[in-house]
Amino acid sequence: MIMRPESSHPREILIVDDEFQNLELLELILKPEGYHVRKASSGEEAVQAVLDSPPDLVLMDVCMAGMSGFEACRRIKTSPMEQFVPVMLLTNLDDTESKVQGLDAGADEYLVKPPRKAELLARVRALLRIRDLQQKLIHSMKELEKANDQLRQAQQIIEEELIRVGAIQRSFLPARFPEHPEIEFGHYYGPCAQAGGDYFDVIEIGKSNWGILIADVTGHGASAAVVMAITHTLMRSFTNTFHYPSTALKVANEKLNEHLAPTFYVTMFYGVLNLETMRFRYASAGHEPMLWYRSRTHSMEYLKTEYGYPLKLMESDDYDEKELLLEPNDKVILFTDGLVEIRGPEGKLFSSERLAHLALKYHDLPAQAFVDAIVAETQAYNPQQPFQDDVTLFVVQRKGNR
Repeated sequence: MIMRPESSHPREILIVDDEFQNLELLELILKPEGYHVRKASSGEEAVQAVLDSPPDLVLMDVCMAGMSGFEACRRIKTSPMEQFVPVMLLTNLDDTESKVQGLDAGADEYLVKPPRKAELLARVRALLRIRDLQQKLIHSMKELEKANDQLRQAQQIIEEELIRVGAIQRSFLPARFPEHPEIEFGHYYGPCAQAGGDYFDVIEIGKSNWGILIADVTGHGASAAVVMAITHTLMRSFTNTFHYPSTALKVANEKLNEHLAPTFYVTMFYGVLNLETMRFRYASAGHEPMLWYRSRTHSMEYLKTEYGYPLKLMESDDYDEKELLLEPNDKVILFTDGLVEIRGPEGKLFSSERLAHLALKYHDLPAQAFVDAIVAETQAYNPQQPFQDDVTLFVVQRKGNR
């Protein structure tokens, strides 16, 4: 199908009438105005001419032998074409019903014969302006669709890359935990995007100590995953030499200040569990207070420290420590804020208080079953709303008689 640019001249007008003298009259009016005139003597011929090479405008008589102008107009308007072809119907019929029939057929203009020259030319110019505007709209829509296709392709590439980044990021999380006859673990990790910034780990420090941590990088997605990977590498590279969590956090803060841009920071809760005494010394770098389920008193305690900003927030900072004795059936419950900041349908936060209540409710479950029950409760809290932040729940439990 032929497509002519809008600026090509002269404009091409197809005139259609089964009476030769009418065609001659229209040609005499249009040619002196610089229009290129094509002719058709029937509705069938007009439809085929438009399909073969769409003109800029069609002037067509209504009353013709064979296919009427109404039907020819309808077929032109319903034919698949890449450009807009306006149709003006010419007729001796001046009644309202005929005009309605013409408009229903898709006609863009309706003029009673014999047309006055000035009025005909004015309406021709108006229709050609409309045609140009329609062509510009069609062109813009095609360009927009092309841009949308490119955007969709780019988005697909980005999503595929994020999936790969997510797979790499998850490879930094523990595939298995170190084993001890008195300790068991449970965990859940749910990034809100393909890749996330939450991090939890168990690091063996000699033969009798484990470093246990949970961290949350600002933001989520690919950038958070990269920062999480850097944090993992740093913690794994030096913490096995430190038996004091406050010292480990201080060094981590200094190292992250050397490697990260100012826009990022990391909250972290880090503790060292002595496997011989079952004493757990912990420190916090701006992380939300974690929870400790005390089996002996069937109660919950918040693991709070006095001071310590998030890692990377200040170039140098100090961190204080506290200690607890992990007794049989006790649980240390570590989580990121994405878990307790889930909002219900009415906008109310899930909250650490609700988490503490559920910990009491499911206290007698083994570590992984305990985690699964808590996660199920959070998902049921607002089943219509997916997690808006990365969600991690990590539980360390000392086994005991149940």
